[in-house]
Amino acid sequence: MRLNLTELDVLRAIACAAGPRASQIYREVERQWAERVKDGGLPPTTNVIASRMRAMKAKGWLAVEAAKDGNLGFTWKLTDRGRSWLAVAKDAA
Repeated sequence: MRLNLTELDVLRAIACAAGPRASQIYREVERQWAERVKDGGLPPTTNVIASRMRAMKAKGWLAVEAAKDGNLGFTWKLTDRGRSWLAVAKDAA
């Protein structure tokens, strides 16, 4: 059983990640999902996480540096729109 990864899940992971690199964000998503999938299910794959991040970049919620940093991946950051959307979503929850 695979649970759906939402954009809010990714925003929370980016806000909490140890750093802005893709690999650090992927690990944070996996860490946050560990409790959800403890009793069964699968965490989202890196392809699913990357797909969500690209969709959020297209919406203007994330920005990415053009250069890739070896195996660590691209460096991502929340834009002002992404921060405001995260704040609104946290207030609603």
